[in-house]
Amino acid sequence: MSTCFAATRALVGSRDDQLLEVISERFGDDLARDDNYFRYEIEQGAPKAYEALRAVVHGGPFSSDEDHAFQPDLARSPGRSCPGGSASLDRSDPRVPTVLHC
Repeated sequence: MSTCFAATRALVGSRDDQLLEVISERFGDDLARDDNYFRYEIEQGAPKAYEALRAVVHGGPFSSDEDHAFQPDLARSPGRSCPGGSASLDRSDPRVPTVLHC
C-alpha cells in the first residue's frame, strides 16, 4: 500500500477536527472552486465540498442520493490528504498527525 494511500485511509473516519481545520484552511480555495464547479449539483441538494470532507473525516453521514457520491470521492482524494500531492499540508503544523507525513 502506498504511503499516500495509507495517509488517506488514516483520514477517513478519524473524527480529527484539528486535521479537518488544517485541510480546510490549506485547501479552502480548492473547496470553493469545487463548489463553484458543482454549483448545479449543490443547488439540487448535493453537499458542499466542506460538508463532504467533514462527512469523510467523521465517517458520515453521507447523502443517500447516489448522484452525490462524487463529493466524498473528491474529499478523500490523496491530493487533499497527502503532503506528496500537488498542494501539501504543512508537516511542521502540530495539528497534522505524523501518519500524514508521506
